[in-house]
Amino acid sequence: MTSIPEGMHTITPHLVVRDAARAAEWYGQALGVEERGRIEVPGGRLMQVELWFGDSAVMPDPFGHRWGLAEHVRDVLRDEIARAAAAMFGSQDRKEVG
Repeated sequence: MTSIPEGMHTITPHLVVRDAARAAEWYGQALGVEERGRIEVPGGRLMQVELWFGDSAVMPDPFGHRWGLAEHVRDVLRDEIARAAAAMFGSQDRKEVG
């Protein structure tokens, strides 16, 4: 295993937004990005969307407006991430405000 996954750069930014699916659609239409994957959680929300701007990836995530940086620690299959997300998010009772 290498410290940086094949095809990725040293830093991969994660943009945190309220509606990652809608943001991904807008980025595609406005900026011509290519969506290469998404991880959905129960309730139709997205945990992550992998968008490519040319040779660089950006990952818009839901729940607010923050930036984060990730360091590759180990290779994880999307199915494993999705199962863990479903276990974590699916077991929480959420009350919507508004």
